[in-house]
Amino acid sequence: MDNRALTRAFKLAAQLMELHDENPFKIRAIEGTASALEALSFPVAEVERSGLPDRTGLSKTAAAKVAELLDTGTFSELQRLLEARRPAWSKC
Repeated sequence: MDNRALTRAFKLAAQLMELHDENPFKIRAIEGTASALEALSFPVAEVERSGLPDRTGLSKTAAAKVAELLDTGTFSELQRLLEARRPAWSKC
């Protein structure tokens, strides 16, 4: 997964959080993660997971979400938001 895909995922999460009236501080943190990823000049996927906070400047929490996204293709908060926006009839 490249930096652009990572950035898009975090921007999507922030947008969904806004739609669901989530905590504005959490929204800003997610947006900050997207901005930080967008500004990097090296591929985040090539960084050892334990070194993400040091190499990227992300907080440990944000780095853990990035690592989860790199390893699984999503992160728990984004997955929760995506599932919350599905209509009830689509779960049948």
